[in-house]
Amino acid sequence: MEKLQWFSYALLLASAQGAILILVLRKIPNANKQANLYLSVMIGLVVSAMIGRLAFDPKLFTFFPHFVIISDVMIFLFGPFFYFYVRAVLLLPPLSLKSKLLHFLPAFGHLVSMIPQILLNKDTYIHMMMVERTPWLYTVWLSFEGLAILLNFCYLYLSYNIVRKHNSKPLIQTYHKYLHTILILLLICLVGWAQGYALYFFKVRNLLSFAGST
Repeated sequence: MEKLQWFSYALLLASAQGAILILVLRKIPNANKQANLYLSVMIGLVVSAMIGRLAFDPKLFTFFPHFVIISDVMIFLFGPFFYFYVRAVLLLPPLSLKSKLLHFLPAFGHLVSMIPQILLNKDTYIHMMMVERTPWLYTVWLSFEGLAILLNFCYLYLSYNIVRKHNSKPLIQTYHKYLHTILILLLICLVGWAQGYALYFFKVRNLLSFAGST
């Protein structure tokens, strides 16, 4: 528990730094406002996800168990906003509102799937998560998280293709190292996320199999 508490403090510190960075981006003069807006949204998503992870701290979970849903709601939004960010950095024509909304359909479907969990009362939700380990609950989590990882890889590939396609533009030469560094860092993060998911998937599957046999 002590380790988890220290991890929670680290999340709080990182969240505070993210909030400060968002404020700094808003104050930068003569900047690409659209790109900075998308970057601020992405940082906000990361901060919200970290706050959601704080709910796993035992001291908080019994009081705010539904907070764990916050981090899950964000996982389908990282890809679209990063894609919009890359387009804005390259000063490409903005997408139409209809096109942008289509990118958020997976996130909307995910949110709808979370409604049954949101409507559960606190005690029932804690029992389903920690005592009963309700199979459908874990199935929903693992299914959507796996889909989110795949979708984020697709958006990373789309973003890479846009950078490569416009590689000859003078603007790309200016941001070439920056964009490629960001792409590599996100690839590393996604690979780490996928590895963690795979380990957790087999752990939960074994737990559910054991629970079903008793």
